[in-house]
Amino acid sequence: MKFLPVLLLVFCSFANTEPKHIIKGCNDFKSGTFEIVDAKLDRRYVIERRGNWQSEETFTIAGERIRGKMYFKIQWINDCEYNLFCDTSKSTFDEEDLKINANGGVNIKILTMNKNCATFRCKVMDFSMEGEVCKIQ
Repeated sequence: MKFLPVLLLVFCSFANTEPKHIIKGCNDFKSGTFEIVDAKLDRRYVIERRGNWQSEETFTIAGERIRGKMYFKIQWINDCEYNLFCDTSKSTFDEEDLKINANGGVNIKILTMNKNCATFRCKVMDFSMEGEVCKIQ
């Protein structure tokens, strides 16, 4: 169950960063370093994505590490949509996380893009939210 709350916060929070990279299309979100900032929870999530894998780290906004890297596999549906699965060979997850994997993982769909950020919808089983993520590298 530890995977679900972190993942939902990571993908369903709103980012508050200045534009650093201009996004031209969904394909620009397939690789790079991304950030989600949630001032209300004092959290900064750093996501590194390279093709079919992704890692995530959680920090306070001041930069103190809260959680080490978690690893995920990506199954691309198209340039703007993918499913995210726990990589159980690189990270430790619990039964609830494995249930999410067995039910298709977490579906992420990019809805809109503005400068270096994208609005997306994430869906985990019967739960769905929208958020914003920004590319920082």
